[in-house]
Amino acid sequence: MLLILKIIGILLLVVLGFLLTLFLLVLFVPIRYRIDGEKESQGNLKGKVRLNWLMHILSIHILADEEISSNIKIFGISVFSRKSNEDLKSKKKVSKHKKRKENTNHSNQKKKEAGVETRHKNPKDESTVFVQESKTEEKEIQTEELKEIIPVDTKEKKKVEERSPQQKEKKKKNIFYKIRKKMIWFWYEAKKIYNRILSLLQSLKYHWTEWLDKKEILVQAWHNKENQRGIHFVWESTKRLLQHITPKKWTGYIHFGMDNPESTGKILGLIGIFGGIIGILPEIQPDFEKKIFEGKVMLKGRIYSFYLIQLLIQIWKKKEVHKLIDNIKKVWEELSWQKTI
Repeated sequence: MLLILKIIGILLLVVLGFLLTLFLLVLFVPIRYRIDGEKESQGNLKGKVRLNWLMHILSIHILADEEISSNIKIFGISVFSRKSNEDLKSKKKVSKHKKRKENTNHSNQKKKEAGVETRHKNPKDESTVFVQESKTEEKEIQTEELKEIIPVDTKEKKKVEERSPQQKEKKKKNIFYKIRKKMIWFWYEAKKIYNRILSLLQSLKYHWTEWLDKKEILVQAWHNKENQRGIHFVWESTKRLLQHITPKKWTGYIHFGMDNPESTGKILGLIGIFGGIIGILPEIQPDFEKKIFEGKVMLKGRIYSFYLIQLLIQIWKKKEVHKLIDNIKKVWEELSWQKTI
């Protein structure tokens, strides 16, 4: 019994040790990523995203080149691979088209074989079929000749004469009834739209003073010191998170230009501001004369899950954040947008 208990204890310790090492690896081993993007002046945008963890034990590859495809590998063996929905749909369509063609070819072959068999079986029937076809052709020729002889006007006159005056009156009544019905429907619909617009304007007029009061509530909530502290802490933590996620290595260039030189200048300024905040600013070549967009970029970075968990715990422990959430709930209840609108 002691030996069995010893073996069970050793197995449990091995399992617990394995789980503990796996947990520590997930926490302290970073997820490394690499993003490659390329765009030629007359070509499509091409992109590649690679995520690796623990010496490529787990790797995720996403490719974008007219079609999006993804592949997940564990120890170099692909576990999951998927292509874009458009590619799958096109393949399904091609397979269906092939099946239809095969079915039609098969049916045509059967018909041909059946026709050959009948000819071999009864050659007398061929003469009868030929006679029947000749008769039908003669009838068609006769009808065409009669149509040419009889003018079109006489036919129309006969049809008009055949119509009785009662039928004409009924048709007139039906036309007037349809017009009247459509006019009534249009009147009622226009009335409904008019009433809706009036009710909306009245509700806006009634709630205008309430909305002005609610504006004051929002201003007070914004200027509250507790809320300001909570917002400041959340903003600082998000900045730290972005600094941690941002790539540590980058290379590349961007060559762009718009029709209007003013718009190119605005875009250049936005790129400079955004790149300064993130800390990534590749070589930029603006073109103020022609419309163009091309470039090549490579980004490398890593993400520690331990840092992310630590940051989330810090945010959750902060009292200012909890007070901010409570104050937002109170303001939302005071506003009660659903009742006023």
